[in-house]
Amino acid sequence: MKNRISKLIKDYQSQYVPADKKAKKTIAQHEIASLAGIDPATLSRYKNEVVTRYDSTVIERLCEFFDVDVSDILYLDKEDG
Repeated sequence: MKNRISKLIKDYQSQYVPADKKAKKTIAQHEIASLAGIDPATLSRYKNEVVTRYDSTVIERLCEFFDVDVSDILYLDKEDG
C-alpha cells in the first residue's frame, strides 16, 4: 500500500494564498498538519511513506482537509508485491 500525501501537500502548497498579502507565500507542512488536526510527525511519516499501518482517523482527517476520497490518498502498488 502506498500513499499520495506528498503530492497532495505539494499541490496544496502551490495553491495556497495567504489571507494577508504581506504574509509568507507558502504554508509549512506543520501548519497543514495542524489545520488537518493531526500530529506533524504523523504527516511527515505519511509523506515519507514510512507508515506500515494506516490509521483510519488520520486518513479521514486528511480526506476532509484535502477534500478528496480515500482512493485519492491510498493506492495499491502492484509492483511492490
